[in-house]
Amino acid sequence: MGFKETLLFMINMVNKSLQVELNNFFETVLKRKDNISKQAFSENRQNISPKPFIELMMP
Repeated sequence: MGFKETLLFMINMVNKSLQVELNNFFETVLKRKDNISKQAFSENRQNISPKPFIELMMP
């Protein structure tokens, strides 16, 4: 799961458990059969700087 996919998933509304949402995201959005673990997603998320999100939220 690359940077782009991680951001797309983070923007998506999560209504179910994280693993179920990750599986659904891979199947519907990325059209891939492979899955990613919650731990791998968390590691990817930690590598993203919060600065762009702060800038997006500023009026």
